Amino acid sequence: MRILPLTIGALLCAMTLPASAQLSEYDLNAPFGWATSSSLTQGDDYDLTGGGTDGRSITLTNKGGDMRSEIENAINNYDIIIFDGSKGDFTISQSIVLEGVKNKTFVGINGARLCTEFYITDEIKQALDEAGVKDASTSGGGGTLSNGEKVDEECEFLTRQTLIDLTNDESEMFRKAGLFHLSGCENLIFRNLKLVGPGPVDVGGNDLIAVIDGTTHCWFDHCEYTDGIDGNMDITVKSDFITVSWCTFSYTERAYNHMNTNLIGGDDTASKQGADNLNVTWANCMWGSGCDQRMPMARFGTIHIYNCYYNCSGNKVAINPRKDSEFLIENNYFASGVNIFSQTDAKAYVWHDNYFEGSYKPSNKGSVSIPYQYSLYDAREVADVVSNPDNGAGATLSDPLTIGALAPSSDATLRQLFVNGISVTLQEGIYHYSYALPSDAADINITATTSHSKATYQVTTPAIDELPATATIVVTAQDGTTQLTYTISLSQEIYIPSTSTSWIFDNWSEESKYDYNFSHDGLTVHATASKPVDFENAEEYRKTFADGNTYTKRLSLGGSGSTEYRSVSFTANAGDKITIYNTSASESNVRYLAISNGSDVVYSESNDMLVYTFTESGTYYVYSTNRGIRIYALVIEHAVPYTLIPANNSTDVSVASTDELSIDFGREITSVDMSKISIAPYLPLQEVGNNVGSTTLIFQPVTRNWLLDYSTVYTITVEAGAVTLASETGGADETNTAFAWTFTTEPIGSGIENAESDRTLTFDGTTLHSTSDDIVYVFNLQGMKVAESRYTIDMTRYASGIYIVRCGDKVLRIAKR
Repeated sequence: MRILPLTIGALLCAMTLPASAQLSEYDLNAPFGWATSSSLTQGDDYDLTGGGTDGRSITLTNKGGDMRSEIENAINNYDIIIFDGSKGDFTISQSIVLEGVKNKTFVGINGARLCTEFYITDEIKQALDEAGVKDASTSGGGGTLSNGEKVDEECEFLTRQTLIDLTNDESEMFRKAGLFHLSGCENLIFRNLKLVGPGPVDVGGNDLIAVIDGTTHCWFDHCEYTDGIDGNMDITVKSDFITVSWCTFSYTERAYNHMNTNLIGGDDTASKQGADNLNVTWANCMWGSGCDQRMPMARFGTIHIYNCYYNCSGNKVAINPRKDSEFLIENNYFASGVNIFSQTDAKAYVWHDNYFEGSYKPSNKGSVSIPYQYSLYDAREVADVVSNPDNGAGATLSDPLTIGALAPSSDATLRQLFVNGISVTLQEGIYHYSYALPSDAADINITATTSHSKATYQVTTPAIDELPATATIVVTAQDGTTQLTYTISLSQEIYIPSTSTSWIFDNWSEESKYDYNFSHDGLTVHATASKPVDFENAEEYRKTFADGNTYTKRLSLGGSGSTEYRSVSFTANAGDKITIYNTSASESNVRYLAISNGSDVVYSESNDMLVYTFTESGTYYVYSTNRGIRIYALVIEHAVPYTLIPANNSTDVSVASTDELSIDFGREITSVDMSKISIAPYLPLQEVGNNVGSTTLIFQPVTRNWLLDYSTVYTITVEAGAVTLASETGGADETNTAFAWTFTTEPIGSGIENAESDRTLTFDGTTLHSTSDDIVYVFNLQGMKVAESRYTIDMTRYASGIYIVRCGDKVLRIAKR
């Protein structure tokens, strides 16, 4: 089960980390995952303590030579073994065998490195090259070694015989060049250790750490695995309930071949490996330089990989589910050039919310169930988090013996804020923001990510028909008491889809194949001699789409395309909406269509009609990402946004005198109390002329520098009793009845020609409409007939026509942006 946020119910140690230990906010600093589970259906119920908090401990330092015996003695007599690297590396001649060992903790301090005594040299590499090892078969052609051992594979045979000849060691001690061999063990912790092997060669050798023969409930945390001769860490033969967290795997110049880092399940024999065993969690790990395969490769087990970083460009295959295994792959980061996935006979594999620098598109098979609780963070953060040299993966712990949670954080800030999926730029120390939703938004969805992963937030969102209005986000820190409140002033833009551009291939004269670029009515078709396009026109191709449109002729893009070939391109503006009428070239196979601006690509499954609204202006390309697509038509509805700008293109529209604005109450005015009418933020108003007895009142702000701009929300306040209107019988008995704004349209000042006639926009208390024939979307007016009625005008909402407000010798107008 996936739960956000995760609360750890029981800590292994009540101690608090010292101030110097700055763990990543995503680091639980305690065992979790499969290691703390007791069965396939019961999680978080095994108390993995290792050597405990008060067990007998010993600190080892390097004394020179082979340290294997001294380490074995420490394991036999102590619960907690501390490797202190202050006096140099620990050299180990062959793997230390832990058989049936339980309840132990192994930690490194002061950069402790455990290194194999044997290692691959340049002389060995040269000898292997001369023996033709890299060209040898790995599936047959072996022989009998000089020591009488039979070898099935040619590559292993040549490698082992070459090493025997170079080392004069018929016993092949080099094959035992590993560090730990865990057999039938339980409740072990390995933390903050740097584990260094001889370099990988194909000799069927030992792993840096081999987890084997029913070993269970082990936690490997913040370790660095480098240059294992066979594997860096393999888990086989009915071992179970293992968690590997914040570990790195890599190879150096010592590597020759066989850079196969993590094997789970050594063969396809269920009775040997365990059909229900081999369950492993990999979290916040990094597979880096030189890693080629098995990251991991697994049989039978349920493998959970999340928030891991794959930075091994040029590898053969990273994740490799095999016989009857199940993989849940979540929120991982795959760098460019990584060969990500291959499977053989897997039972299930499921991908969630991973980030790919390339264009990889995973597919799922079956479902995978995880019994324990866990917390995820955004895959886009993984590379930075895991590779952080201070608190990322690897031996970065300053206090590896302290196991437990940090003191609760008081950080209640937001890292990211989104309105309908669009990011709002946040600034440190700023908690109020504004956002205008696009005109086609039908609802409001506000989401966020907190700076600290354990902080939570609550959103109060207005309905879209309540705009303009304010949304509130209250963030509560992990400590449960610290809170911050963010607010967003929300409005909605008005866009008028006034025109459209259509490319309907039924109307084109082009026929048959084209192997060169050409343009037609603003649409460019891209083709090459090796990757042409084809116009197909026959009654059998006739198709009626979901919106009722029927087309016959189509442009066939006979395979995956790019911006250079098997594509079409055109220009579009932000807010334009395109509909692409298309079908897959195969009724049984899914096709994906890309809409690209040359760098950013939007992918969508091809299914009858693809509808997309552009967020930026530019040139766009449409092509298939995986085989053939047939396009019948492309139709763009152009959105024409309006904003208020100076008619003479001046940025200074403030004036010193005779600011005028006309209000038409639509009824004869019998009396006006100007002290009860004002326009905010410019208060108060005063009469310019005596218009009592007519239908028009001219007024102006007392402040002379009156500036109308598209970003300001103007509020007109009309108090009760401000205006008295004549009733139909002529009596002066009505106040605050429906009224309207009239913007006088006249050729004043330079830059205005062919001005339209006056247009009155009437507010009847519920809707706003125009007295002209065309529909006009105008500013929002909201108000109630109460003692003080406030009517809000958002100046960004003006639409068709040219509306003029006279400001002395300067003229403002509504015009296309």
